[in-house]
Amino acid sequence: MIDPMNRYLEELTVSQSADVLSSFNALSWHERLTYEESGIHVLDTVANQKADIILNLRCNAKSTALGRYPFNHRTHLYNKVQKQFSNVEFNALSLSTLVLGVLSIHRSESPRKPSPFVKSVPSDQQFLSRNQTDEWKGWMQFLILIYHYTGASKVLGVYEIVRLLVASYLFMTGFGHTLYFYTKANYSFHRFTSVLIRLNFLSCLLPYMMKTDYLFYYFAPLVTFWFVVIYVTMRIGSSRNRSTSFVFLKIAISAIVVTALARIPGVLEQVFTVLKYTCKIEWNVIEWRFRVALDMYIVHVGMVAAVLYAKFDNALCSRFDDGALLQECRRFDRLRVITIVTSILVVPGALLLIRGFSDKYSYNSWHPYLSPFVILAYVVLRNANRRLRNYHSRVFAWLGRCSLETFTLQFHIWLAADTKGLLSVGVFKNAVDANRWVDFVVLTILFFWVSWHVAAAMGTLTSWIIDPKAGREAIEIEDGRSKTDMELPRTKSHERLQDQHAEKISATRGITRRLWTLPLDLVKNDLRVRLGMLLGIMWLCNWVYT
Repeated sequence: MIDPMNRYLEELTVSQSADVLSSFNALSWHERLTYEESGIHVLDTVANQKADIILNLRCNAKSTALGRYPFNHRTHLYNKVQKQFSNVEFNALSLSTLVLGVLSIHRSESPRKPSPFVKSVPSDQQFLSRNQTDEWKGWMQFLILIYHYTGASKVLGVYEIVRLLVASYLFMTGFGHTLYFYTKANYSFHRFTSVLIRLNFLSCLLPYMMKTDYLFYYFAPLVTFWFVVIYVTMRIGSSRNRSTSFVFLKIAISAIVVTALARIPGVLEQVFTVLKYTCKIEWNVIEWRFRVALDMYIVHVGMVAAVLYAKFDNALCSRFDDGALLQECRRFDRLRVITIVTSILVVPGALLLIRGFSDKYSYNSWHPYLSPFVILAYVVLRNANRRLRNYHSRVFAWLGRCSLETFTLQFHIWLAADTKGLLSVGVFKNAVDANRWVDFVVLTILFFWVSWHVAAAMGTLTSWIIDPKAGREAIEIEDGRSKTDMELPRTKSHERLQDQHAEKISATRGITRRLWTLPLDLVKNDLRVRLGMLLGIMWLCNWVYT
């Protein structure tokens, strides 16, 4: 009876962000020596430790209520401030972000190279163009940052909206990667590893520096998982991907397999156990199952949307003569009007529907089925006409290009105490509220500056790992004899002996040089060797890291 209750409490910490004092029970969990002979009461030493936990909890809560106390979640150098949600602050920050985004609206540049698959008008942006998806990521990232900074997770309505935003990221993951694989048919190891390294380089590096774990930065692992699902789905039977029914069948089977993997207990537990004993990786399987199940089908919806988009544009632009094309365009216009009207009705209807849920748990159970309708409606409305497609917000697009880094680095530069508090530099000695907003401005500027440069650095490091010779000119220096011999002429026999001796020395040096350079050549020329070295270093760090 006690074990199911403890598991339920552990699930609450993930699903509803409830604070559960798990360390209290951990002191005597599965430790018989901590109990007295009666088996009911713990020893005095253990009881004293439990009392210290309760007293520390009370003291920390009191200190936090007074303002701040001098502990960041990873260092003693900076202060930590408690989050205090305020509707006024949340709305003010959201409105300021909206104004900033609107003021930076600009016409998108014409695509330099039209898609080889879609014959678009040169001055017209394509459906879900790069500028548009960057803008989408950007304004969503702004809202997610405000959500985390103000502690708005306590508000059910805001929590539901943020869940839709995370689902939108995953929709773009499914749409973008599927469209690439479908049109380019590039399933190379080079492409696969480049995406994985770009997504995970920072999230794999920080745990060794900040004493966290990989799943702490849950978004990168989540996107990585779904990218692998997309790759495997599109790679299997790729020669038949031009058959729409075959691709849809693969997507349906993929959705069933992932659902079974996330819903049926046992499989994930076995995988995580193997990782624990072979790589010393200890991840929370309950949290991971929650993250995967929460957005169970939106990636597959994005995959279906990508295939339909590619098929429809190819048929519309290349298969008909002028008369048939005109008739098909009229049918498309009627379909466009219907989808726009439907989307206009779906968005407010869905928002009213999600407001009917009483708590996070009840909403989470329906979220995988509701989110696709809202997201598809937004996509249709955002691309409803040429003017909407051809304009985007530069500020939002700028943040969208480094959204992965801002999501990851916010835990250490902007937030504190494992996202439970806010970071404060502790320099300004004004009133508490004024000090908080000065800290907000200073740290926000620093946070965005660091995130932007880290994003550029991660791209450079990824390119170097994938191909160290990319963008560099290989200069080979030959050891030819170019000096003029100014000495007196020598006999032919003497010159012959000298040449033979020089050839022997050159051959010996060549063999030695090859022995020394062979490992370096393998590292430079073989991506598999470089990737194996990285994984080996991480495996070793897992065992020696304390």
